Amino acid sequence: MIENVHWCSPNSEYGKINFDGSFIQDRKSGAWGFVVRDHEGSVILAGAGNLDNVHDALCAEAHACLIAITAAADQG
Repeated sequence: MIENVHWCSPNSEYGKINFDGSFIQDRKSGAWGFVVRDHEGSVILAGAGNLDNVHDALCAEAHACLIAITAAADQG
């Protein structure tokens, strides 16, 4: 049985990053996306884009994570 999972807010001095990557095996391509929310759930930063020359789904997820963390760091 799957429990009801919901978004949990971070402490007020932090943002929470959610990211995802996708992978299309026959094209070796994919996409990434992320959203950063504050403690009230308001979006403070988001992004999405395409990936070329992706080896597998794990690489797509890693790209999404790296891009999200870099964007958040750039925003301070």
